[in-house]
Amino acid sequence: MVLKRISLRGFRNYRALDVDLSEGVTLFSGSNAQGKTNLLEGIYALSAGRSFRAAKDSEMVLWGEEAAWAKGWVSGEYSDFTVSLSVSSAGRKTARLNDVEKIRPSELSDRLNAVAFIPDDLDLVKGSPAARRKFLDLQISQLSPVYRQTLTVYLRTVLQKNALLKNYHEMPDSPRLLDIFNEGLVKEGSLLVKMRSDAVEALAPLAAGNYGYIADSSEELEVTYVPSVEVGQRPDLESVKESFAKKLATHRAAEIARGACLVGPQRDDLGLSISGRAASSFGSQGQQRTAVISLKLAEAEAITAARGESPVVLLDDVLSELDESRRQRLIRRFLGRCQTVITATDAEYAFSMPGCLSYRVAAGEVAPS
Repeated sequence: MVLKRISLRGFRNYRALDVDLSEGVTLFSGSNAQGKTNLLEGIYALSAGRSFRAAKDSEMVLWGEEAAWAKGWVSGEYSDFTVSLSVSSAGRKTARLNDVEKIRPSELSDRLNAVAFIPDDLDLVKGSPAARRKFLDLQISQLSPVYRQTLTVYLRTVLQKNALLKNYHEMPDSPRLLDIFNEGLVKEGSLLVKMRSDAVEALAPLAAGNYGYIADSSEELEVTYVPSVEVGQRPDLESVKESFAKKLATHRAAEIARGACLVGPQRDDLGLSISGRAASSFGSQGQQRTAVISLKLAEAEAITAARGESPVVLLDDVLSELDESRRQRLIRRFLGRCQTVITATDAEYAFSMPGCLSYRVAAGEVAPS
């Protein structure tokens, strides 16, 4: 699958932009705050139906415009098609396939997959468990509509249960309602745990291989799933349900006292360590950055294995943050394996990437360089 062309209208600092992309590597270079990241955001929105950085999708709308619009021309294995997304200044989103068929924005990833690395992704190592859960959720959701739907139902049930727990002693029939909510959490949450466990099992060796190659060292990146509910390796769904139900029963009094859910996938984490030591506490800046890049490339490889087609890989200002050795090894790792779009401040990086299509970005204008 290749994203051949993108168009942006009223998107961030782009009033109107049409640009062709290479099926190999496309480089957008330029000074800071010129619009390079906005281009990657537009591509990502065509896959995920949302921004990779904005708290509100309406932030993608150019000041003074009523809506932002992005469109991509995609060449698939069996047919060519277009995907588009419009976001109003009020935040209402509309996604379309081939300009006609209206689809849910979340369903864009069923047509076009993208994996993005932005500087904020260092939160995968240094940030809270919520950042790592979000990574897992986005990665699995790209491949499984069932996971997307299950996660939506589960999180809605968590909110309903929390509302009950906060007013437990004032609500009529609270014990029965709590039983109903817990039954729903076990049903939906156990599937999430099982699918997360399977996903991490697939990602871990890929990430380790990428890290070893890019770092060119004997250091080992270890990626482990740390569920709130105790499960063994390769758990079956029924054993997860049993463990989840037991833990909910054990923590029932504590949840009522605290007025909040204390058990479940909403408290899961992803463990990242380098040669047995926590990457967040003991990893250098270079090690942490390499770990995140390795994990993102593993995500791309997992999507390729599941879909039979490679996603578009988006790398925002990654090269300048790596030493020369790691930079060259990263370039060799993805060249020829997937379509890649890179932003950088220096156009000279294009010389190390044969066949690279290079553009210069300045004040929302894009021109070949």
